[in-house]
Amino acid sequence: MDFGERQALALAAEIKADLVLLDDKVARRVARRELTKVKGTLGIVADAAKANLLDFVETVEALQRTGMHLDQEFVREIAEEYKRSKNQERTR
Repeated sequence: MDFGERQALALAAEIKADLVLLDDKVARRVARRELTKVKGTLGIVADAAKANLLDFVETVEALQRTGMHLDQEFVREIAEEYKRSKNQERTR
């Protein structure tokens, strides 16, 4: 973990945060084990898409064009989770 992730985890612990925003895989693992719930960029994008604030696929593609590294397997997992939640909403 780099300095930023360590600082985010320290602050989350200090203030007893309900949620910490992290993308680094190691930092996410530490946060889940020691602190609190974790959400990353893709989780935020999925939440915004569920609220109809943006298009999930277009936004992920735009993030990838910026050079942001996104684990493709994780992108598929989040996309599938997003699709399932959207389908459940339609059937209600």
